[in-house]
Amino acid sequence: MKYIKRYKYAVAFVFVFIFMESFVAKKFKWWSFPRPPLRYLTGEMALVLGPFIPGSFWIMRLTYGRFGLYMLLNLITDWLFVL
Repeated sequence: MKYIKRYKYAVAFVFVFIFMESFVAKKFKWWSFPRPPLRYLTGEMALVLGPFIPGSFWIMRLTYGRFGLYMLLNLITDWLFVL
């Protein structure tokens, strides 16, 4: 539980940033999802609310204090999301 308390603000910031990015991406048609679960949400919300939040906690816990490793692990996981 102490990890959740430690990283909750960082994960919340990342969540808000990705949430805002999804609306910009929808406006500029960077990517699309055929049927969002709810019409007022974007299609990628299932990914953001599903594996993204626990993954962010996990990455931050494993790489605390090592920015290079954080960037590398984030790059690998983002690449896996793309596949």
